Amino acid sequence: TGEVLSLQYGSTTIDRTPALGACSPNAWCGGSTSNRATMERVDPDLAGADSASWGANNALIRNGSSTDAIALNGTPKARNSRNYYISQDNALASNKTLTAAKSPYFIDTNDLTINAGVTMTIEPGVVVKFQDSTTDLTVNGTLKALGSSASHIVFTSFKDDAYGGDLNGDGSATAPTAGDWRSITVNSSSSNSEFSYARVRYGGRWFTG
Repeated sequence: TGEVLSLQYGSTTIDRTPALGACSPNAWCGGSTSNRATMERVDPDLAGADSASWGANNALIRNGSSTDAIALNGTPKARNSRNYYISQDNALASNKTLTAAKSPYFIDTNDLTINAGVTMTIEPGVVVKFQDSTTDLTVNGTLKALGSSASHIVFTSFKDDAYGGDLNGDGSATAPTAGDWRSITVNSSSSNSEFSYARVRYGGRWFTG
């Protein structure tokens, strides 16, 4: 039925999980009993009592194994999987800057759409990884991907360890290849979008392959 966990120092509450019923009908604001995915903090800068601060591990970005060598659907001692997402929804509804300090970023099979009237700005040095051959980025607003000669912006495969590290945590078990992810679609309404010093690696799969 859930509960509230609180981190306190004396009578001072430092942080806490949301109130009971905040994420009804689920008792918790994340996690899953079906695959034992952990409940994760989306962004440590958001208030813990806010239900939007929490989500379930995506079972793709993980860290560590159980005592019987089964990969954990969690990220103990590492950055939470939900923290790599540009948006927790499949649409970006307000302006956002992707910073080099929080790179890499991740887009899963729910895809990402930059809504009309919204601008996403990407700083030099940022890496954006796409999950698989069905994953794409649609720009109905504006995308400013302005790298520099010394620090490129990179759009690449989830399997590409050369940029953004080994995000899928499998060492050399998988390697990136052409068509690993689908596309970046900039619609005609997005005339202000710009790409400069941007590398696009291992994408290029369209609806018919």
